[in-house]
Amino acid sequence: MRFIYFSLVLSFSLFSCKNEEKNSDNILFHFIVNEFDHENGQMDTTFKIINNSSHAFEGGNWSIHWNQFLWAMDTDSLAKGLKFERISGGDSYLKIDFDSNWNLKANDTIEFNVIQKGIMRRICMGPMGVFLVDNKTQKAFDAKTKVEWENASGIEGLQMPTAAERYDDLKMVYDLEKNDLDWVTPRPKEINLSGKFRDPNKILTINMDENFSSLKSRLNNVLENFLSYRWDSSKSANLIIKENSSLGKEEYSLEILEEKIIISASSYAGLFYSFQSLHQIINVASNENNVWPILKITDSPRFEYRGFLFDISRNFHPAEKIKQIFDYMGYFKLNHFDFRITDDEGWRIEIPGLPELTTVGSNRGYTTDEQDKLFPSYGSGANGLKTGNGYISKVEFIDLLKYANDRNITVIPQISFPSHARAAIKSMRARYNKLSKADKTTDAQKYLLDDINDKSIYVSAQGYNDNIICICQESSYNFFNKVVSEVNSMYGEAKLKMKIFHIAADEVPYGSWTESPICKNFMKENKISSINELYDYNLFRIKKILDENNATMAGWEDVLLSHSKKSQSETEIKKEMMDLNFIPYVWNNTWGGGREDMIYKFANTGFKSIMSNSSAFYFDMANNRDMELYGLNWSGYVDYEDTWSTEPHNVFANKKSLKKHNISEEYLSKVVSLEEDAKENFLGIQSQLWGETLVNQDIVDELFMPNLVVFSQRAWSSSEKWIEIDDDDEQLTAHGRSWNIFSNNLGQRILPITSSLFGGVKYHLPKPGAIIINDTLKVKVEFPGLDVRFTRDGSEPNIDSELYNSPSYVYENDKIVLKVFDKTSRGGKSIKAN
Repeated sequence: MRFIYFSLVLSFSLFSCKNEEKNSDNILFHFIVNEFDHENGQMDTTFKIINNSSHAFEGGNWSIHWNQFLWAMDTDSLAKGLKFERISGGDSYLKIDFDSNWNLKANDTIEFNVIQKGIMRRICMGPMGVFLVDNKTQKAFDAKTKVEWENASGIEGLQMPTAAERYDDLKMVYDLEKNDLDWVTPRPKEINLSGKFRDPNKILTINMDENFSSLKSRLNNVLENFLSYRWDSSKSANLIIKENSSLGKEEYSLEILEEKIIISASSYAGLFYSFQSLHQIINVASNENNVWPILKITDSPRFEYRGFLFDISRNFHPAEKIKQIFDYMGYFKLNHFDFRITDDEGWRIEIPGLPELTTVGSNRGYTTDEQDKLFPSYGSGANGLKTGNGYISKVEFIDLLKYANDRNITVIPQISFPSHARAAIKSMRARYNKLSKADKTTDAQKYLLDDINDKSIYVSAQGYNDNIICICQESSYNFFNKVVSEVNSMYGEAKLKMKIFHIAADEVPYGSWTESPICKNFMKENKISSINELYDYNLFRIKKILDENNATMAGWEDVLLSHSKKSQSETEIKKEMMDLNFIPYVWNNTWGGGREDMIYKFANTGFKSIMSNSSAFYFDMANNRDMELYGLNWSGYVDYEDTWSTEPHNVFANKKSLKKHNISEEYLSKVVSLEEDAKENFLGIQSQLWGETLVNQDIVDELFMPNLVVFSQRAWSSSEKWIEIDDDDEQLTAHGRSWNIFSNNLGQRILPITSSLFGGVKYHLPKPGAIIINDTLKVKVEFPGLDVRFTRDGSEPNIDSELYNSPSYVYENDKIVLKVFDKTSRGGKSIKAN
């Protein structure tokens, strides 16, 4: 779900990612910010092109191309002979043409100044994926891009958090003893620790109730990855699995006794989660004293639906990475994977019979007509790079379904229709053109998605004017039926059912279809009087196709809202759509926007609903104003504590959140609460990791972890006791104590394990907080247990730098620079002490 406006008004606070491209060093491009002009909302910048190649670019016959979220520029500030053009929307595909006076010879350098509108709040708001094109030969040359901003004037106006401000934010975080920490995360419903410990079994011999015998192969697929075991039907087995039909589907009990382990469950899900808890206990023990606690756990989830969305459409990531995500989801007890595989900038799944979806829609790069590939997006450059190109094959998708099923994960395909469909539209137009040239007109028209004569004026939230499918022609429904049927057949080959199909359908821009000749004729013939009525017709056509494939229809909340000029601020629910049997994923709830209670309105109305809050559960929301952080901030700055402290059934109960977002009593008096009898309609919660900024695996890892762990606590565990405290000060104190326990769990136990677990992830290492008082350095870290090292000469800390253990004396000429390190010696980003 995206909610990003590329207007000048809102372009000041958006994205963060890293502009690092592993291309040839033959051509270099430096984007230099000279001044952040906050008063006028613009930047004075320099474009510097260094041509170290042997190729000469002749004036009048070359251009520079790039992507940039913050795209608008003052064209009057361009030097004479330069012509700027915005080719496409999204993160904006841009170019500048050079006239005959601008030659770039081999081993030459040119530079020019540009006034860019808006303020770059994240590094990747600058140019990405820069390449030069020789217009005579149509040959493209990637350039290595560097963004320089540290020496700009006006940098203080960015309000990046200082070391001292970070220290103050962490005032309630401090080291705890191991005895205060949890053995299992998310925290079980009940855990009774005896205070005693036992030695681990070298090999577990497992005696399983014969009623579970059919589950043995599925369990083997999971257990063989972390456990030394063998099956043993004798009474001497040291791990006993019992069937207990009185337990819920995902409920289990786990007892570690002095001589044996006893697991009870009623289904595969309960068995799987009991072993995940055991897995965690084994991992913690092996990292610490290598003894197992004697305990009893009785556990079940708070929410039936515990989801995670991963977007591979904007930037592609392969099947192996998705399997690792499944492993972590299972480990932390999440059970639904919302698989975003199509969007404007990429189609990422093979559909037999429609090869253009992958030959065109899964590739990006330099093209003038998009007949062989899509325009570059998100810094994919002239040739697409690893994350610009790629798709999941049919064989891989079937394998992923099986892998997820073994981990009790339901995979939900998310294929956007009719919005966010530019990749599909361009692919089917390329198919049409190819078949038309071969005089196969009927076949060419079969899956066409656009009306070539549509003159409708609209702009999507991402700035596109050509990304909405024409819902008035039969070929569009032929396409949808073909795609759904082929995906459903893949579930069949995996011996699974496609339970839910997510049509997305968010952010349909106002103005769509209004000037389409096909739609005008269709509406006249079918006596359809409005665009709202036309869209409802579309929804029921889609539902019929999904019903035929035995899949429940789901999508973003926008589907059930009136189509109006209010666009994403619309709140009117179309109650007449109850017959659609549609599951809304409710995402758009930026604090102060008047929509925080939309999930409760949907549930109260009777819709089975999923909370997908952008202001709490979007992993790509940056933690704070730090320029070097990855992520966005269009829905506010969301830190780990914000996610952890969100109470799904009442987001307004958290006093700290209300204070952070300046929510008044008057504002609260107008909000809607979740009615008690509507809680059964509140199916659960989902976290999201959107792909715009995921240009490499390291960024995926950092935004994924520890976000996933934090979210899992809210999805599985009971509500926090402190949320019920009415007094502001008392709640804030209890809140702080509880968060400190969880942050210690992360730093001391969970994160060190994830460095190697399932191949390991490079989780986020937040910058430390620090103050210098009375010549003494004091330091705090967001997750106690991680190391902080520092230097005194202003240099970058490394693993051999001084380790901070306690308050340290600071000499007169010391220039303190600090950095957090994990147990593998990997460091985060550094910060200077004030």
